[in-house]
Amino acid sequence: MKDNYSFGRVGVLMGGLSLEREVSLDTGDAVYRALVNKKIDAIKIDWNDKINIVKTLLECELDIVFIALHGGGGEDGNIQAILNNLNIPYTGSGVKSSAMMMDKVVTKRLLISNGLDTPSFVLMPEGYNQSLVIKELGLPLVVKPIADGSSRGVTIVHTEDELESSWFTAYKCGSGVFAEKMIRGLEVSVSILGDRTLPSINIISSHEFYDYSSKYISHDSKYIVPAVESSILENSIQSQCLEAYQLGNCRGWGRVDGILDDHKRLHIIDINTIPGLTSTSLIPRAASKVGLDFDSVIIKILSTARID
Repeated sequence: MKDNYSFGRVGVLMGGLSLEREVSLDTGDAVYRALVNKKIDAIKIDWNDKINIVKTLLECELDIVFIALHGGGGEDGNIQAILNNLNIPYTGSGVKSSAMMMDKVVTKRLLISNGLDTPSFVLMPEGYNQSLVIKELGLPLVVKPIADGSSRGVTIVHTEDELESSWFTAYKCGSGVFAEKMIRGLEVSVSILGDRTLPSINIISSHEFYDYSSKYISHDSKYIVPAVESSILENSIQSQCLEAYQLGNCRGWGRVDGILDDHKRLHIIDINTIPGLTSTSLIPRAASKVGLDFDSVIIKILSTARID
């Protein structure tokens, strides 16, 4: 791995224009502090609606960009395409992988076509057939935006009467809506650093699922690392998550989330190419179990930066 002084000037790109702006600012602050701790020449770049991002990136004379953006514009291939065109290496997945993994329906179709388990789903465009959705998936079911993160706009629907309001909640996120079958079991997350899987985490939320409030507001969830006691099952979970990550040609770092049902079958829910990255996020929790502190995680991610 590169030594701490060979990276040149690193721009921590944070903020952004999506609904996940505040989460991104927290991620960016944590990344910036880690870089400064390692004596790296780093600068914060807050992408907001008052700046021309291309002009700003050029003026900063950067050698590398650490992408700490979440949501649309930052996690969907757009900023990656800009950085490719500017010939500036960056952390995380490339344009195509970012765009594919941001779209949860595309992700699910990729998983299904390659024999990996993911909950069955139904698209819910405007004018969707309410009865057909329930007939296909049963109750309870989960209604989600097609392309959003941090569990924004996600609702568990228990009765038919709840379906319409849940659809509007997801629809307001602006990326389309789908519903998927509700799978009961352990909420499991596997972080990936370079080409290495970290120990799985079982997330026990005080809410019905690991929602936005659980992640960023209440801070009352519990985490068990590794998620399961059996080393054979743990290896299987890590292997399936790494396979899913590699199917999307993801690179650098990421996180794969799923549900482990009562039959010990893993159902992959989501592949995150730029997950939250603060000292209390899932990746640092998992990394600490293999002897990596937060600052070391950031350096390892930075060392994978490249142009797509």
